[in-house]
Amino acid sequence: MREIENFSRMVNAKSFLINTEGPLFTPINQFMEDQVIQIRKILPNLVNYSQEVYQSLNFSSGNILAVKVTSNTLVCLFFDYQQDQTTKNQFDLINTLTKLTSISQIVYKLYTAQEAPQADIFVHNLAKDYVTSLDSDLKSPDCASYYAVETDIIKAIVYSNQENLIAALDQLPHTNFFNVLGAQKVSLREKKDFIVSYIAVLTRAIYQWGYPIGQAFKIQADLVDKIEHATQFPAYINTLRSIAWYFYRLIAAYRVHNFLPLSTRIKSYINEHISETITLDDIAVGVHASKKALNPAFKAEFGMTITQFIRQNKVSRAKEILVASDVTIPEVAAQLAFSTPSYFIKTFKNLTGMTPNFYRNNYLEA
Repeated sequence: MREIENFSRMVNAKSFLINTEGPLFTPINQFMEDQVIQIRKILPNLVNYSQEVYQSLNFSSGNILAVKVTSNTLVCLFFDYQQDQTTKNQFDLINTLTKLTSISQIVYKLYTAQEAPQADIFVHNLAKDYVTSLDSDLKSPDCASYYAVETDIIKAIVYSNQENLIAALDQLPHTNFFNVLGAQKVSLREKKDFIVSYIAVLTRAIYQWGYPIGQAFKIQADLVDKIEHATQFPAYINTLRSIAWYFYRLIAAYRVHNFLPLSTRIKSYINEHISETITLDDIAVGVHASKKALNPAFKAEFGMTITQFIRQNKVSRAKEILVASDVTIPEVAAQLAFSTPSYFIKTFKNLTGMTPNFYRNNYLEA
């Protein structure tokens, strides 16, 4: 199970097992309470389609990829668009959703140690009440209904309204647009062209709102490059949804980094990049401020230097990893961008008075 846990972390997902005879939900990674609630609502759909080897369940705020590994066992990956994560992880998630077939086969092989079946992914779009949406009888796509939803998506992004974004994305499968296109066997090239135009529309919306135009076009170029290199879109609508969430996170982060007090922006930048090597130069660029202004503003508000806060935060995150998983000390050090395991151990002991291993074995008393 360790291989599944590590692989799911690599693709920015949470993994769990389903026993279809129960159905019993067994987490592999650590889940937040609201994530467990979502999954339990979707469980009946997973069981209903459990005869398929690979299936993808799409909903407005995420995607569940289910792989049938035994007659009554599904290994599932949960991609949560609402979970706080760096924009880099959000960007990687868009790329991941274009490779669901390959990911399904990897999961199958990791669990069974056998070659994975060559089979299509069955894609199911769920409505906001987590019931499978029905296909329309229309023979041509309803463009007007799609453009109305697209307008709602844009408004939710530029105004950073998460509730409205979820509501708009919930409408995508019900616009009598994508279901008709799917029935018409749209080619990969046509799908790419549509996604590229969708990216262009969202890019134009954010720079018209006030996002730096140079950065906006760089984002557009990077996204288009990912799309052009994709060889499949098994979860077509969820690719569009994940792109919308990516733009949503960009604008939300831009608001934080530009409209809040400098000390708060610094703190937010550090929290977002805690798994990376963080320098004052990086922070200055990220929060659009002078390097000389950083430490005075931060210390006046929080009573410590930026370096002290980074170390403190990395150690706090290390505590969570040590308790929630069995990854090795060198792996924890690498995940948090410490230069060496010995430097991680030294920093951890300086701040907590104990070694990482001692903390892991005695955390209930710590």
